[in-house]
Amino acid sequence: MTNEVSINGVLKGLDIGATHSSTFTKVSTESTQSGREVRQVAIETVVVSDKLSYTLKEGQFLGLYKVIDVYCYQINGGKKQYVRLPKPFVYEPLDHVSLKALSESQFHMDEKSWSNVARRYNDIKLDNITEAMRGMTPQNITFDGPFYGTYKITTTADARSGMPAGWGLSAFYKSEGERRDVISTYVSVHRDTRNSCDWKLKEGDKPDTYTIETTPNVHTQHPPGWKLCAHHLGEARNSESTKMCAIEAGGFAMNWKIVPGKADGTWRIITTDSVICGQEKGWGLSAWGPKIGDTVRDGWSSWVHVHKGDYWPMDWVLEKQEL
Repeated sequence: MTNEVSINGVLKGLDIGATHSSTFTKVSTESTQSGREVRQVAIETVVVSDKLSYTLKEGQFLGLYKVIDVYCYQINGGKKQYVRLPKPFVYEPLDHVSLKALSESQFHMDEKSWSNVARRYNDIKLDNITEAMRGMTPQNITFDGPFYGTYKITTTADARSGMPAGWGLSAFYKSEGERRDVISTYVSVHRDTRNSCDWKLKEGDKPDTYTIETTPNVHTQHPPGWKLCAHHLGEARNSESTKMCAIEAGGFAMNWKIVPGKADGTWRIITTDSVICGQEKGWGLSAWGPKIGDTVRDGWSSWVHVHKGDYWPMDWVLEKQEL
């Protein structure tokens, strides 16, 4: 299926009967005020009945179904998402022949919705709408901020360092070697999605910047609210890179820039200058694979740094999480 094609789903609905009617009531009111007393007066009441009648021939039944247009999209290369747009209900006399024609048209006859009827006839096609949706190609929607909210922040593949795609930014609180001191932890990327933390992006102290904060994670046992920090005075890897940490003390929080990466739907996460941390502006968040040996944490994870220049900074995927 292409980006622009929708799936038409026929959802539950068999109403065995020949008549459908609905009734609704409309009430209009006005309010009058005198001093402190408010009096509400009903001035109009209308009852409207809508009745539909059908004459069913032998072998027919009244089919009630609704067509659902499903559109598949992703934001900035993130996970697939779907929007379902229902159309009005259709009431239609159906027999075996018309039901088969319906199943062979643009509609997907969902096996859960129509199984009770279709099992009578072996030649009616049934579809699994959920499987059809999984096979849709999403339309990518580019969004350039602001990125306020909670995100998974994951790597893209980098052949130069051997870093795979899809490793998630993580901060562990109680694991050996992860604690930097009582108010800070080192930051890594991890292959296991359970250990990929969600990060909260908030408005920074400088224009067009963000703070990037931890959220609770049962696997990493990290407290919320610790801020991503590039502390060059305390964690310089060399003159052009800094090992990353998450820090509880707000005074050390880094204000970050988020700018488009080199690939569509990716982003660079860039430092601003910080006197207290001795960190220069313009260094990009970086994650390296096993070809850069001193950054490997273990076979499942690597330490995260920021690096000067344009060659080593990572293009990241920011995937917004549902509330």
